[in-house]
Amino acid sequence: MTNEPQGRNFKERVFASIAERDIKIHPKIYFVVRIVLLAIVACMTLLVSVFIINYVFFSLRISGRNMLLGFGSQGWIWFFAYFPWALLAVDVILMGLLEWLLKQFRFGYRSPTLYLLIVLFAVTISAGYFMNRISGIDDALLRQADLHYLGGPLGQAYESVRGSHLADEGICECAVTAVNGNVITARDINSTSSEFLTIVAPPGYVATNSIQVGSVVFVAGTLSPSGTIQAFGIGPLATSDIDFMN
Repeated sequence: MTNEPQGRNFKERVFASIAERDIKIHPKIYFVVRIVLLAIVACMTLLVSVFIINYVFFSLRISGRNMLLGFGSQGWIWFFAYFPWALLAVDVILMGLLEWLLKQFRFGYRSPTLYLLIVLFAVTISAGYFMNRISGIDDALLRQADLHYLGGPLGQAYESVRGSHLADEGICECAVTAVNGNVITARDINSTSSEFLTIVAPPGYVATNSIQVGSVVFVAGTLSPSGTIQAFGIGPLATSDIDFMN
């Protein structure tokens, strides 16, 4: 007998609290739709993030800039100088958004923020790497870009991925046409120009590494006013990348 008035008083207090705070009561379908929309946006954000990381790996490989890491301290400096930091910044923003979206779910809400960000970063990097190496989507998009079938930012990104514009900075992917001591004459395989480049290799490099006419190499060096590249690093390009670019 005494419990019923107490229960009624509790309900009255709850409803009074709701009324005072202007709390809206939503039907169950509202929460279902909200969760579905959050899941869709989270998945799309993750896919875009993975695709950006995939493109970063692809651009470094196809342009040959990943080879800068093998050219000593100067190569490392140049690698970081030409790294696509803007894309990485966009990806970091997307991962922050994704982390916030996951926090709206129970499992995300209970996970420490730093732990969740580390997991997202590891998943994105791994998925982007394997997407670049296995899926073949970049090869297909690059061929579409070569035929000018891709428009907008995506088309521009893939049309410039080979890095032919870097020849003016002393970086090129070159087909060797003549060797005279440590002086190499070569053609930029990414350029439509018929002009030849003169490359001065480090002392003893040509003889030691058997650079021959027909070899395709990645060159990094300082471009002089006369157009000669004083190379500090030269390395052979992977056969698969050469075939793909041709």
